[in-house]
Amino acid sequence: MIMMENSKFDYLLDAVCMFSRYEEDCLRNKKREKSESQPRELPRMFKEKIKELNGCEEKFVMQKELFKSDISLNNARFSIPPKKLVDKFLTETEESFLDVREEENKTVPSIPVLVLDPSLREYNLLFKKWDMMRSSVYNLATGWNQILHHNNFKVDDTMQLWSFRVSSQLCFALVKL
Repeated sequence: MIMMENSKFDYLLDAVCMFSRYEEDCLRNKKREKSESQPRELPRMFKEKIKELNGCEEKFVMQKELFKSDISLNNARFSIPPKKLVDKFLTETEESFLDVREEENKTVPSIPVLVLDPSLREYNLLFKKWDMMRSSVYNLATGWNQILHHNNFKVDDTMQLWSFRVSSQLCFALVKL
């Protein structure tokens, strides 16, 4: 009987510990999600560069950790998942344009954008919206590998994406935290 009580006690203790670990994981994930959704201030050097370009309308777009697919030369794109978006940064016209698909050749429309990398180098990329099976995802593509070549990005690096405009043209700033 004592043996039975000990095993019940051990079972309950294990269950409580597992629940505690689960709660800790949930809290950790909530803290991470909260910190990811909290825009930090755009660094001063980016503000100065944007001003130098006669840019305006800086908006925090998202923060994310880089995935293997973001730094793969074969994929050649930086994904911008809609669930990560914090602020509306596209105009109605840009949104409509990205939603149009030519039926004959299934061409994905793209918007030419200027992108500032973490070292303030300027790149010309294409911004696209790819339709997946159940959702869509925005991407910075066609030129992304140049940014990879000049930066030492690694899986799990935390990046912030900010948008701004130069003469109404959509631009982005990529900030490495």
